Amino acid sequence: AFVNIPYCKFTVRAIYQNDYLSYVISPEEKEIDIKHQDFVIPEPFVVNTFSIFGKVKNAKGKGVPNVTIKINGQVKAVTDKNGIYVLENMKEGVYDLEGQKDDMIFEPLTSLQISPLLPNLQDLSVSTYKLCGQIMIEADGYSVSKRNVILENEENKGEKRIMTDQAGKYCFDVKPGKYKVYPVINQEEKNSDLHLQPESRDITIDEASINDANFYQS
Repeated sequence: AFVNIPYCKFTVRAIYQNDYLSYVISPEEKEIDIKHQDFVIPEPFVVNTFSIFGKVKNAKGKGVPNVTIKINGQVKAVTDKNGIYVLENMKEGVYDLEGQKDDMIFEPLTSLQISPLLPNLQDLSVSTYKLCGQIMIEADGYSVSKRNVILENEENKGEKRIMTDQAGKYCFDVKPGKYKVYPVINQEEKNSDLHLQPESRDITIDEASINDANFYQS
C-alpha cells in the first residue's frame, strides 16, 4: 500500500528481480488517477512466468558443478561452479526434477510443487557415486578380464563382488561411506608368484567419485 501520496495520475508497475529470481507480470503497468479518496486497483497483477533457483549438493553439503537438470524429462539448466541452477520461464505446477552427471546418481525430486511464492527449490542430493579402477598385469599367461573384485563396506561389513571387463576395468555404484576394495587372486596364481599392489585400497567416498582405484602387478 502507498500512503500520503498527492492527488495525481500515476503509472504503477510490479517489479521484482534478484540474481536468481525474476517474474514476468501482466499487465506490465497500470495507469491510475488519485483524487480525493482512497483508491484500490481493481484488477491484480498476475505472474505469468517466473524463474526460480535450486542447488545440487554432495554428502558434505558442497555444491556440485556441471550437473544437467531436467524437468519432466526435458533439459532446463546446468549447475554452475557452486552447484546452483536456475529454472527460467516456469509456470506454477507439479513437476518431476532430476539431475544427471556421468559419474554420479542423484535422488530425484518427484511431484515437486513449483510456485512463484517459493524463495528457492529444495536441494537435490547425490545418492550414489562411482568407485572404479583397473587391474593391470604385464606378465604372460594371466588374464585381466573376468577377475573378481570385492568391495567391503567398513561400516556395516556388507560385501559386493564384480567382475572386470576385457580391459581389466571394474566399477561399483556406492553410497557415501568408507570402503575397502581388493582383487581376488586364486591359490594357483599365488603359487606362481603373482602379486598385485596394493593388495587392497581403503577409500572414503563423500565428495566425488573415484576413477583410479587401480592395482598393478608387482
